[in-house]
Amino acid sequence: WQAATRATGYKIYRGGVFLKSATTVSIADTGLSLGTQYCYTVSAYDATGNDSAQSAQICVTTASLTAPTNFAVTAASSSQTNLSWTASAGAVNYNIYKGGTYLKSVATTNTTDTGLNSSTQYCYAVSAVDTNGIESAQSNQLCATTPALAAPTNLTVIAATSSQINLTWTASSGASGYRIYRDGIILKSVTATLASDTGLEANTQYCYALSAFDSANNESPRTGQLCATTYGPPPSDPGNLTTFIETPTKVILNWSASVGATEYYIYRNGTKIITPAPVTGTTYTDTAATSNAQNIYKVTAIDATGSESSGLLNQVTVNTALTVPTAPTMSNVSSTQITVSWTNSGGTLVKGYRVYKNGLL
Repeated sequence: WQAATRATGYKIYRGGVFLKSATTVSIADTGLSLGTQYCYTVSAYDATGNDSAQSAQICVTTASLTAPTNFAVTAASSSQTNLSWTASAGAVNYNIYKGGTYLKSVATTNTTDTGLNSSTQYCYAVSAVDTNGIESAQSNQLCATTPALAAPTNLTVIAATSSQINLTWTASSGASGYRIYRDGIILKSVTATLASDTGLEANTQYCYALSAFDSANNESPRTGQLCATTYGPPPSDPGNLTTFIETPTKVILNWSASVGATEYYIYRNGTKIITPAPVTGTTYTDTAATSNAQNIYKVTAIDATGSESSGLLNQVTVNTALTVPTAPTMSNVSSTQITVSWTNSGGTLVKGYRVYKNGLL
């Protein structure tokens, strides 16, 4: 307003009620409600406190809080939708409505809705809220349909042993895990894209199907069923394993054949050592034995299906700290007897000696 002559201050009235005093010719009235009309008058007073008449009344309506704009709703996965919008001037929070019902309030201009059902339409609207709790009109309603969770692909089912079958597959987008079904009954759930089924019967067919599930426990359709047959029972262990220490790093192994075996694996201290291919005969020379140490050998039998025996019944411990005895000497030779003697080759380590005649034990 314009200053009044001899005025030392002014009184401001809102709706006919005193609001405040001022010594300037302008003020700000704050904390008002949106979209509301307010009417004002002003009077002047002098140094002795005399008041003038009030000015003519002037009214003004505050701006309304507008609904958020550029509202967007997208399906992010089979169990989640994403919402975003442009901020409304004066807003401090936003109310989210799903299907016409209040869902939640957020302070940002984006949010997510999780734990949804797959293949389902969800509709949303958003409103703005100011510091006084005044809420704008809701935005236009937008809808999105969550996609169906796809079944895993590329399922493979392969027999690994007489008691184990291995499964692998390609992941499904949005999946949190997978359910494995054996012969139509759920077997187990896993989070990886491979699994093993163990403890199976030998020479038996097992059939599997697979489904994916997401974080909301939505389950995809199952894959087609695939079957595999476990190997037959493993062959028996080879028998009569014997060893001969030729040098501290060279040990010769001999054993009796196993019925049904097509080849043999050799293990030293728990590690398979045959190279470049399994042994098909009944003898093997290890040229990389650990010298001056204990070496534990095991021989297993493999049949045509790949089944392997345990080898637990065919283990021998060899101590390469033993040296080869000195060349034997002959004495007391007669027509029916020869005395053979040699020098002790390992002190207290020696538990006994094997004597070979014409190459035979």
